[in-house]
Amino acid sequence: MPTFVCNFCGGDHGTTTCNETVSYQGQEDCAAEVLDSMLDFLGFELSSKQWEQVRENHDNDQPVEMLAYIVEHFSDSFNDDEIKKYFAPVTKDDGKIYNASRKHGSCFEFAYKALLRGVGEELDDGELVLVHGFVLTNSTEYTGHAWLETDNHAIDCGAMTKEFDLRDKKAFYKHAKVKSPKKFTRSEAANKFIELEYFGPWVEVPDDLPMCSAWSK
Repeated sequence: MPTFVCNFCGGDHGTTTCNETVSYQGQEDCAAEVLDSMLDFLGFELSSKQWEQVRENHDNDQPVEMLAYIVEHFSDSFNDDEIKKYFAPVTKDDGKIYNASRKHGSCFEFAYKALLRGVGEELDDGELVLVHGFVLTNSTEYTGHAWLETDNHAIDCGAMTKEFDLRDKKAFYKHAKVKSPKKFTRSEAANKFIELEYFGPWVEVPDDLPMCSAWSK
C-alpha cells in the first residue's frame, strides 16, 4: 500500500503527518490522534493470536501499515465501518490512491485546490479554469501536468515548491510545447473529482506522444 498518500485527505504525504481534522466515532481530532484511537479500539477487538500475526508484519512505528493489514486480513473480526473505509485495501494501479500520489506528481492536487480557492481571480481576465495536459520535460519527452488559466495568463502550479508562476499564456504554451490540453471549469473539476476520487490526471496520453520513463500510462 502506498503510504505516502494520506488515507484521510488523499494528499501527497503520509497519514501520520496529516494536519487535517478527521471525524471518527462522532468526534473530530487530528489525524495522528485518530490513528491512536483506532488502534486502541482494535486492541480490544482482535484476539491475541491475531495481534501476533499483525506484529509479525508491522511494529508500533507503522500505524498506517498496521491498520491497512488489519482491515485486509481481519475485517470480519470487528465492527467499525469508519476504519474499514479509511483503510480499505487498494492496489497500486487502481487509478485512484496511487495515481494521486508521487507517481504522477502532486501538481494535480495543488492546481485543483488552487482553483477551488480562486487563485488568480484577481487578474480579472476571464474565467479561471483548471487545465490538464502534457508538457515537454526534456528535449524529446513529455510528462503530464496541471495548471490554471485565464484568457491571457497561465498560472503554473509547482508540484514540489507549492508556488505559483504567473506566465503569459501564449509564451507558456510555446515554451512548454503543450500538447492535448483539456480545460475544466470549477464545477466541472469538482464533479470530476467526485466521480473519479483522485486529483488527476484526467486526460488520456496521446498514442504518438513520447512520454518520459517516469510516466506510466
